[in-house]
Amino acid sequence: MRRAGFRRGFPWNTTLLVCAVPFFLLAIFVAWFRWELPPLQGYYLMEYWESSKGASSAGNVIEIQWLYKAASGRKSVPAISEDVAFNGFGLSPVQLSFSARQDGWTQLVKLPAQRWASPELETFFQRDFYDGRTFSQVIAQPMLLASIVPFLFLVGVIYLRRDIKDEWKRFYAGPFGDDLIVNLPALKQRLAAFFIWWKEGRSAQLDVAPFNPESIAKQTPTKRADETRSKPIERHPFKAANQAIEEASSRKPMPRSIFPGARAFERSGKTHRVWDESQWIE
Repeated sequence: MRRAGFRRGFPWNTTLLVCAVPFFLLAIFVAWFRWELPPLQGYYLMEYWESSKGASSAGNVIEIQWLYKAASGRKSVPAISEDVAFNGFGLSPVQLSFSARQDGWTQLVKLPAQRWASPELETFFQRDFYDGRTFSQVIAQPMLLASIVPFLFLVGVIYLRRDIKDEWKRFYAGPFGDDLIVNLPALKQRLAAFFIWWKEGRSAQLDVAPFNPESIAKQTPTKRADETRSKPIERHPFKAANQAIEEASSRKPMPRSIFPGARAFERSGKTHRVWDESQWIE
């Protein structure tokens, strides 16, 4: 297969539409996380999700690393939304905001991991960081935008339906020759014939009584002996042959004459004439 033929026959429109779906979904969540969600809420978003999942169980706990603002000669305190700003790209690209630097803070630090009960942590996040919204309400906006992507995909398929149909025809019959051409009528006939053969074989198996060797093994020796005595004794094969020979030997042999016309005369049923000496030929 040549590369030029492959490029002409490859379904580029279909590939573009399929790859566009995850691209748009990822773009929607990245844009929402980067420009719509506040930086501190984005930093604690995964912990908020885990605490929401485990809030139904009182004994469920999760680990969290709290974000603090620190400075030399000052006691570190928890960072609030005004103290954090985005910085670059990543899962949690945060830095100290300009207003926090003006207040004398120099850096953001993460405390060692602490274990918190999920119901207590969810209530704390919802009240102090996410303005009273649950995790479902926080994530509702990007999910609503993501639900539009399948409709956009459907619109693209309808708009490019003729091009998609033509490129799939070229893909099957162009660079690959007849290797990928599927004969649907022949395939249906083969499947129907196989189903009929399978159905007939199954019905034949159901008609025949299954052989169970365990039932034979469970029979007592007395029962087997009774069944053996109840069966008729077969005749010896040579005895039938000897009886046929005896019946044949009991029959009387038929006299035969050596003269040519004697056999026909006997069959005619006529009586013999008495022979006289005068008939002798000297």
